[in-house]
Amino acid sequence: MEFAQINGLQKPPRGFGSTVVMACRNVQWMAGGTRQPLHAGLTRIEIVVILAALSVIGAVSSAFLVRSKHQRQDERCRSNLKEIALGFALWVADNDVSRMPWGVPVRDKGNRDFEPSDLRQNSWFQFGCLSNQLRSPAVLADPADKRPQLRYATEWNANPDSGFFHPSFRNNACSYALLLDANLFSRKLPFDQHVNQPLALDRHFSDSGKRGNCTYGFRQVPSYPPGMPIQWTKEVHGQRFGNLSYGDGSVAGITTPELNRIVPIGWDWIDESAHYLFPNANEQTRFDR
Repeated sequence: MEFAQINGLQKPPRGFGSTVVMACRNVQWMAGGTRQPLHAGLTRIEIVVILAALSVIGAVSSAFLVRSKHQRQDERCRSNLKEIALGFALWVADNDVSRMPWGVPVRDKGNRDFEPSDLRQNSWFQFGCLSNQLRSPAVLADPADKRPQLRYATEWNANPDSGFFHPSFRNNACSYALLLDANLFSRKLPFDQHVNQPLALDRHFSDSGKRGNCTYGFRQVPSYPPGMPIQWTKEVHGQRFGNLSYGDGSVAGITTPELNRIVPIGWDWIDESAHYLFPNANEQTRFDR
């Protein structure tokens, strides 16, 4: 007679014995009986290797993020310069003139003879002429500009919180220099050279140390005669390159050798130098070279 029948129990289902055996083994393991040894922990060498690998991954990831950030800033800067150049070209077309605002008299909606004359010697004043051509003054600020006082204006008014014409913005809301001798449609240069003239560019190129007067009434502004060595400084995009827009709206990243070739283009016949207006006008900062 089977054991289950002797004790008045029904016959256990098939496989019941193996289940009991496993349960017994589990009880024995919990009670401290024979068990499989646990896997040994990580050794010191393995921990050091893992930490070193994580450090390398972190460094690579950090460098990639920095590179991506700089690339985004560079793309945004080029987009800004393109919009600025097209804005000036549109201003010329809208007002049916042949020069930039600073070369056009007040009666034709320019500012060549504007009074007080000191006001027009500010880059913000010249960029302000584009209030009907640019959607927002925010394009005048380069996201890579490292100036502590840089501010982003979003409105063409004197709102103290976001207005481009408020004194707390103005030059602090501009990151780009202007070539004052730019005459896109004049007869001073052959037509095929008009579009090759620089118009606006990143402000971080070295101060020439020279000051001169421009045909359009600007007095004692930074002047660059042909042959004068120029280089990008550490500000904004660094010493390797900067961005520049041409009269036709095209934009390019240029190195220091290209900068030396391009900046003097379109020089003024008065003193045979190219004249530029920087965001801080008469108090242009001399950046570290």
